[in-house]
Amino acid sequence: MKRSLWFSAMALLLALLGGCIAPPAPATDPPDDLALSTRVREALSAQQQLNAGGIQVENHTGVVELSGTVATDAQRESAVQTARRVEGVKSVKDSLKVQ
Repeated sequence: MKRSLWFSAMALLLALLGGCIAPPAPATDPPDDLALSTRVREALSAQQQLNAGGIQVENHTGVVELSGTVATDAQRESAVQTARRVEGVKSVKDSLKVQ
C-alpha cells in the first residue's frame, strides 16, 4: 500500500514538473506566418498591373493585412482579391491607400 502511494505521488510530481518546463514562446512570427506572408508577396508581385513594391504584407495566423499605396481603386481591389486567393489566408484586412 505504501509503495503504490509513493509511486502515485512521484507520478503526480513528475507530471506537475513536466508542465513547468515548457519551452518559451517564440519571440518572432512562427514559420507558417513567414511562409504565408512570402506566398502573398509572391502572388502580388506576379500581378503585372500592381506595383507590389508599394504594398506591405503583415500576417498573423492567416489574417493578412495589406498596407501601403496603390495608384487606383482597381489596383486596391486586385491586391485584396489576389491575397484572398492564396492558400492559407483566412481573411484580408485592407489598409491600402489610393494615391
